[in-house]
Amino acid sequence: MLGDVMDDSPKVRLRSLRDRLAAAAPRARLRSDAPPELVKGLSTAARQIEALMRVAVAAELPADFADTLEDAVAEANLALHQFDRLVETAPQAKPKLHAGGIERRQHERLDANITVKLLRHSLREDDIGGVSLKSETTSRPARNVSTGGIFVAVPRAELAQVGVGNVVHVQIAGGGGALVFNARAVVARRDEQGMGLSWILDGDRVRRDVTALLEAVRRGATPASGRSG
Repeated sequence: MLGDVMDDSPKVRLRSLRDRLAAAAPRARLRSDAPPELVKGLSTAARQIEALMRVAVAAELPADFADTLEDAVAEANLALHQFDRLVETAPQAKPKLHAGGIERRQHERLDANITVKLLRHSLREDDIGGVSLKSETTSRPARNVSTGGIFVAVPRAELAQVGVGNVVHVQIAGGGGALVFNARAVVARRDEQGMGLSWILDGDRVRRDVTALLEAVRRGATPASGRSG
């Protein structure tokens, strides 16, 4: 049950998040200055949160429920943040957004020679109201990395449903297959060349691990193990 994963306070926050998305999505659709990807992101996030709340009342929660919930909440908050910035800056000036609706920031990029695994947790709804959780992965080379994010050469056919505003896990395995780097990132750009991802820097541990990753790339080495899980 939901109580096995979240106490009453997080339940209330989840409902509040659902209500905020339900209010923001139609407002965004009426704005001519709202990027299409942001409009889509708000509507998708609203459906995802609603679906997760239905899954949460099941007697037995799916194995990936906690991770899927965390990712969906992150996507929802990112979309709401972008919408709030849009509202706050209009009509004086539009926020600095590229086509994907994610703020573009400049960071020194380092050419990378590493293979990363991308993991995506998502929900799928069927025609009769059922909801299932699905995890998809692909392993591809990273072209460059920075303190702001990482660019991964992912063909369009792989993780085809993942687009701008979606959250993925970026993982790197060391010797023996153990994870030595694991951080969440949001898709800021996707084109024929691959995915441009922005790190979700939601804690000191993530910042330290990203710094360690950059140091390892500079040395041409694999990040030291034991820092991420």
